[in-house]
This record gives sequence, structure tokens and C-alpha cells, in this order.
Amino acid sequence: MTTVQASILTINGGSSSIKFVLYQAGQPLERKLHGKIDRIGLSGTNLTFHDPAGNQQDTRSIAASDHKSAANFLID
Repeated sequence: MTTVQASILTINGGSSSIKFVLYQAGQPLERKLHGKIDRIGLSGTNLTFHDPAGNQQDTRSIAASDHKSAANFLID
């Protein structure tokens, strides 16, 4: 039997950005992944993320004309 640990996703929307953090539930909470989508609705919209566990950091250009499309991209 595989044990699945609960996670908590926090999302904070600003005027032209969305910031996010994924925590592994426990005592204490452990930050697993964090990043942001910035310049939403403008040219040069980017997704930037950092995964400390996998030692990964990347920035990718995305198409997001509004917060809804940026949030959908993030959730997908």
C-alpha cells in the first residue's frame, strides 16, 4: 500500500501576477515548489518556478492574456 502525503497549494493573485507555493503537509510545513506567473495580460508573460527538492529552477514564456488563462495554465 502506498502512502500519499497531503499537500497545500497557496495562490496569491496580484494586478499582473500570480504567485504560488506548494507545501507538504506536516509539522512543520515543508515548501516543495514555489514560483510566479508575471506580466499577465502584457507581452513577455513568464512562468518562473523553483523546486528545491529536485534542484530545479526555470523560466518559461507562456501565453496568458488574463488571470483566468494564467490560473488555468498553472492548475494544468
